[in-house]
Amino acid sequence: MPSDHERFMAIAIEEAKAGAAAGEQPFGAVVVRGGEIICRTRSLKVSTSDTTAHSETLAIKCATQKLRQRTLPPDCVFYCTCEPCPMCCGAILNGGIKTLVMGARNRHIKKLGKLAFNFKDYNVERFAEMVGWDLTVIEDVLEDECIALYRNADVELHLTNRGGGISEAVLLNHVAEGDKRVVLNSPQQVPIGAIIDQPAAPALPEFTPSRDADGSVKFERPASDGITIRKKFFFPKSDEKKDNFVAELDVDLVNGGAKPYANAGYFISLGSAAPIHAKDYSYFTRIVWCIDGKAKGIDVGWFGGGSGFLGMGQHVAQPYYQQDLGNMEWAAVSNQFFTTLIAPLTAKANVVWGHRFDIKPEEKMYGLEGAMRMPAFQLPP
Repeated sequence: MPSDHERFMAIAIEEAKAGAAAGEQPFGAVVVRGGEIICRTRSLKVSTSDTTAHSETLAIKCATQKLRQRTLPPDCVFYCTCEPCPMCCGAILNGGIKTLVMGARNRHIKKLGKLAFNFKDYNVERFAEMVGWDLTVIEDVLEDECIALYRNADVELHLTNRGGGISEAVLLNHVAEGDKRVVLNSPQQVPIGAIIDQPAAPALPEFTPSRDADGSVKFERPASDGITIRKKFFFPKSDEKKDNFVAELDVDLVNGGAKPYANAGYFISLGSAAPIHAKDYSYFTRIVWCIDGKAKGIDVGWFGGGSGFLGMGQHVAQPYYQQDLGNMEWAAVSNQFFTTLIAPLTAKANVVWGHRFDIKPEEKMYGLEGAMRMPAFQLPP
């Protein structure tokens, strides 16, 4: 039969897993008093764009507000899936916690190569001693289960209200140049999943974000003529062991006006792709699409023009690529190692679009962003 410590740590692990399923970092925390849960929280750094929104700081805020006390009673016990960072330790200290129960230690996570945990020789006991904090630390509670959270934390999605899409996807288990994590797309490019009218000159109006209890993220904004655009990102769980990460996007347009609404079609951004390493082959940075099960594409070299072969296929440099296709099953942007692919589920796309941008043109290093256009539709009033 599990102990109370194991029971409450298991709840913290549930919070961490729910956060990870929603694209957050996998941290969970629980505050308990007299065997009763005061609050349970998960990290919300990604969805709120708030670097201080750790599960531990949110737990202290939740507990003090719920009890209407600036300092928690001394019999409160704090549970967290991982050793708190210095910022969170400060919040826990100021919250009046006297007993801290932990799962994984910082030293365990460092062994997994997670750069976010690079706190040198820091630990909670050293912090408590430095500030004169009378703290009882109980460690190694469901340690293996907690370490597994971070061993299996593979991707971190950064969503943005700018266009209501994914500004970047950080692959936590893959290293690029300078010992940095591999990042797909960029905040400087159009977000993945953004709806745009003209990809060559994209307007990215701000959406209002919200979060559902199931971990999905909603974006909503009013458009012209009584139209409301609603988008919802789901992050389905998967037992897939490969580096495949799936996000589902529902797009819903509601006509609140008095007249029928006609749309000539809209583009969905594929995001961008760029070389990960300086010596990656440029021709792997490409936009690809599929029709009738057959994939075709162009690479970044196409935009620079070419003489073709014996004069055949000759073309001048072009700023954009656009082709009417019809019945397109999916489209993607790709570098040498990773691909961002969008596959419509209820309709076929009919246009593919691409644009090359400079990274280090003197070294012939370029990136590529793409989009696919969905067909026209009408909405009754």
